[in-house]
Amino acid sequence: MRDHLINSFLFWQVRGEGIQNYKFYEFLRNDISQEELEVLINMDKDIKKAEEKLEYLSSDPVTQELYFERERALHEKANLINTGIKQEKIEMARKLLQNNFSVQMIVELTELTEEEINEIKLELH
Repeated sequence: MRDHLINSFLFWQVRGEGIQNYKFYEFLRNDISQEELEVLINMDKDIKKAEEKLEYLSSDPVTQELYFERERALHEKANLINTGIKQEKIEMARKLLQNNFSVQMIVELTELTEEEINEIKLELH
């Protein structure tokens, strides 16, 4: 669960003036070893608080369920968006076919496959 929570954070670029944040950036890495994590926790009280909060959140069943529900909702939203984009591409392909564009040109413009374009072509006839 720790990795999933950490993956939810937004990462920032480390700049010269923000080098103090580097320790926290290291803390958020997915591939940090337990030894490295313990060193960071012992070096910085804010990192220690963050780790304690992560441990609490990852052990709380209600928080876990909320997290997984949110992940499911985000996944469903992404699927709806992708479905909408696909439908728009199909509509564009229909219009292009009706205006006598070549299948190859439609493939390039819509990024649909040649097979998908040919299926749409059959539906139109």
